[in-house]
Amino acid sequence: MSRPHVVWIDNFSKSYAVAMQTIDSGAYNSCLWTGKAMKIYNGPDVNIVRQGNAMPDNLMAEALVSDVSDVLERLRGHGWFYLSQSVVHRYTVTSVPLKPVVDRATETKLHQTLAASPDGVTHFHPLGILEDNVSSNRGLLAILKDMDKKRRQRLAKHGAADQYTFLTVDSNIFLRVAQVTFLF
Repeated sequence: MSRPHVVWIDNFSKSYAVAMQTIDSGAYNSCLWTGKAMKIYNGPDVNIVRQGNAMPDNLMAEALVSDVSDVLERLRGHGWFYLSQSVVHRYTVTSVPLKPVVDRATETKLHQTLAASPDGVTHFHPLGILEDNVSSNRGLLAILKDMDKKRRQRLAKHGAADQYTFLTVDSNIFLRVAQVTFLF
């Protein structure tokens, strides 16, 4: 049985000055790459049983799109209010992954939980550097296609139709994944 896990994908970029410039190389050599890792759940044994469909049959059904649009429209003007009430604001969370720094005296239980570091890098396993650059649309599509191919292989081999793939990405990649999802 596989443990619940989250796949993490992020892009990194760096530019190095080129010692000998040519017509083809400019003043800088751009080094773009994509890292992939997995965060494995390490807590009490969980059994998540799903009854029925978790997602609607048609995500783009007019009624569903209308309902989601209405909610987003209502929330649009309240963004700063929700931010000021958020845990991120309350504890001044500025680290990635998000982890608040809390006072041990006033937040004893939360401090103990955070000190145990269940969200830290203890159960974070690098999987490698991908050839495709997730910053480009072609790279993102290639990475998503590869993930889907591997998912289909697991399905054919193990019949694991009820497994979800959780993907952790930054907001830019998330929005692009959402666009791709709704296009297809």
